[in-house]
Parts: sequence; C-alpha cells; structure tokens
Amino acid sequence: MDARRCQALLVEHLLRHEELEPGVHAAPSDSTEIASVKLQTPGVNPDELSDTQRAYLGPWAQGI
Repeated sequence: MDARRCQALLVEHLLRHEELEPGVHAAPSDSTEIASVKLQTPGVNPDELSDTQRAYLGPWAQGI
C-alpha cells in the first residue's frame, strides 16, 4: 500500500467522524500498522522506541 492510499484512508476516517473538532488528532491505530507494513516493503527496518523515548512521549502536564 502506498502513501497515497494511506492518506486516503485517513481522509475517509475524518469524513466518517464529522464530530471531530478542527485541530490535530491521533491517527487511527490501523493507519500506524499500514505505515509500518509500507516501510518494510522496500526493505526499510524502522527503529523501535526505547523505554526512555516512550516515557518522554508519554502524557504531558502543564506547569511542571
């Protein structure tokens, strides 16, 4: 599946969920799987996040 197909699936998701407010939203989990498969197709091996990186990307709190 190419990037255009993945992008089309994300647009379809937005159209089906008209209740979403304007802004940045997390992509549906299946789009992450699609992207992962696409990266592996040409022989690219994406890195896995380390525990430290995962913790850094974890919940954000203001004022800390």
